[in-house]
Amino acid sequence: MKKTAAILLVVSFAILFIVSPGCIEKQNLKSDEQISDNSDSSENSFDNLNPEDFNSEDDKLKKSGEALDLLMMTKLSELSGDVCYDVEDLFLSAKKCAKIIEEEPARIMLSEEQDEKFSLKTPDTEKLKNLKFLMAQILLENDCVLTVSYIGNDAVVRAVYPEQEGFLTGDSLSNQKSVMDMNKNKIPVITDIFELKQGGYAAALYYPVFLNNTYEGFISIAFSPDIFFRDYAEKLQTNSGLELMVLQKDSLILYDPDESEIGKQTLGNPEYENFPEILKSAEKISAEWSGSTNYSYFSTGTNQIVKKRQFWTTVICGGNEWKLTVLREI
Repeated sequence: MKKTAAILLVVSFAILFIVSPGCIEKQNLKSDEQISDNSDSSENSFDNLNPEDFNSEDDKLKKSGEALDLLMMTKLSELSGDVCYDVEDLFLSAKKCAKIIEEEPARIMLSEEQDEKFSLKTPDTEKLKNLKFLMAQILLENDCVLTVSYIGNDAVVRAVYPEQEGFLTGDSLSNQKSVMDMNKNKIPVITDIFELKQGGYAAALYYPVFLNNTYEGFISIAFSPDIFFRDYAEKLQTNSGLELMVLQKDSLILYDPDESEIGKQTLGNPEYENFPEILKSAEKISAEWSGSTNYSYFSTGTNQIVKKRQFWTTVICGGNEWKLTVLREI
């Protein structure tokens, strides 16, 4: 029995050594085939790969709607700060004009060359010449400014630069509600926009003038909202691909990338009757401080109707509410 068992054991090992290499070779062959198959598969997969598949999760997130919404909110916050800063700068310019009137000593001595350059009348008092010189500087430094004037508490124009038809020294503005309101309230303010005789629209910044604690009138800086907001809009478009629109609280359009929209009243306008989402959005923007909404309208400069998403916030400038809105197509 032991001899038989030994023979069987030897035969078993012999079979193992004979068969095993075959199995190993077969296994190796199978592995080679798998490697070959994997190589083919890998080669095919590289042919079909999209470079974006190798982007990080952060890169993918940037392309998502949530990331774009975050971008819009960030740009809107930056825009709000920039607008408030530049409006404050205009108020400071108006304040400098007021100081010239309020302070007795002449602050700026003009040469004959400066008189000629800015067409300042020589019969004017030194203080008035100084005032007009500063008015001219404000125009030169701010592309959006149209005129700078000093309007008395009797609503009569006492000084203006530049003088133009329909707005001259000595003209009475007593028929303008904003002028009468300013002479009544005597506080810094920015008016709603108004239509200009020569075409286009303007708003005015008013700053009160007090001489010996007596109210004398106010400095008016009339400016074009279109030009004022255009620089912001162009930078926003270039840096992020977003569009800018600005509304008054009553939904009248102060700025739009489509110039034909500027000055239009959104609510109650028959032009938007076929776009109920716009009317609904305008009502929401007018009523709420900030938020987001979607609507359908023409893509800027085309007749193609697209879906748009917008975020807005409110800034108070000179007592007036402006609704700043950033938009993108979705």
